[in-house]
Amino acid sequence: MFQRNASTGLDAVYHFAFTGREPVEATVTIRDRTIDVQPGHHGVPQVTVTADSEAWIRFVRRERPLWRLLVRGHLRLRPWRDGARLLSAFGRCFP
Repeated sequence: MFQRNASTGLDAVYHFAFTGREPVEATVTIRDRTIDVQPGHHGVPQVTVTADSEAWIRFVRRERPLWRLLVRGHLRLRPWRDGARLLSAFGRCFP
């Protein structure tokens, strides 16, 4: 569940592209301690996350660390440096 207090100061647009058994694209905007999720890609993202849907679920459940998914190619971030920082901030909003 989204934790608005954990998102304080975060202003980012995320494009998610999930592949594998459950392919889907979504845009997630976190701004002013609110979240907006839309199907498809909209606007200009600060980070694009491409991930195998099953690997993403393992990451969200904290069963697999981010570095492991990146090294094995199950998850890709663009841009790399800011993407890693923003994905960590995203994760803090969903403890």
